[in-house]
Amino acid sequence: MGKLISMLFQEYISTQKLAANSIAIKKRAFKHFLSILGDCQLPSKNELPLQEYIYTLTEKTSARTAEIYKRNLSSFFSWLVQHRYLKSNTFMSFQVKQIPPRPLVIFKPRELLHIFEISDGRWRAIMTLALCGLRRSEILNLCRNDIDFGTGQILITPKVDSFLTWEWENKNCLRTPVPLPRTIDWGCFKISPQKEIEELLSLIPLGQPYICLKPRHYSLMLQKKAEGNISFEACNCPWRSFTRDFGLLLKKAKVEHKRFEDLRVTYALSLARMKVNVKTAQKLLRHRKTLTTYTHYQRYKNIISEDL
Repeated sequence: MGKLISMLFQEYISTQKLAANSIAIKKRAFKHFLSILGDCQLPSKNELPLQEYIYTLTEKTSARTAEIYKRNLSSFFSWLVQHRYLKSNTFMSFQVKQIPPRPLVIFKPRELLHIFEISDGRWRAIMTLALCGLRRSEILNLCRNDIDFGTGQILITPKVDSFLTWEWENKNCLRTPVPLPRTIDWGCFKISPQKEIEELLSLIPLGQPYICLKPRHYSLMLQKKAEGNISFEACNCPWRSFTRDFGLLLKKAKVEHKRFEDLRVTYALSLARMKVNVKTAQKLLRHRKTLTTYTHYQRYKNIISEDL
């Protein structure tokens, strides 16, 4: 007896050991698939019109989106083949046109100086954490008990759904310590990460575990949680207007537009300039594969002689 492909997708998700972020991306890719081809029953006498979907994917989405959707749908279709709902996985032979690497963008010391001068304590601490190698999602889901000034470490830990917190998994699902340097000293730009974080902690209401969220953002998340209307995307970035607000901050500091993620790139480049070996850098950047770190290091060679 046949099953709807949407039911098979739910079965596939329930049988795989996947992180919450992986599940969210796969669901997004499958939702896009259904929007083009609709729900259908498998196995079927007629082959799925996958070429129609592939055409839409390549012609009407960006190369980056097409690659993400293809990769996440391919694993599901391989599962369908394995369970004899399909004869073959068309996605295996589908090649997305090569995606050109994004130009490497970093923050210069004078730019950081200007931004910090006009920022409040919260933004200063958030940017400091990014300059210590933390990702945006890790920063926004950082709680008081994740910081240990005694050992000089920040412990990136997944969060569970509780009265005061929401479920969140960090990238690669790694529970890892991140060293907190005594100072960040890049020429004209010099800060003490511990001091910046301590000043932020003094601003946070005692009942709020998340240190980088504004109280109104935290209250809104608790409200969504109580209503059962909290999404993976919201848990991953509980500050909805974060990208816009960071852009406004740069504009106020008269610094050209850059991504918040470029602060982490700046940190990674600083490791390369200090000639930190790839294996150590991999641990500090929390990359799952050494190859990822090595690839970044190769790109940094062209600008490594420039001033940070």
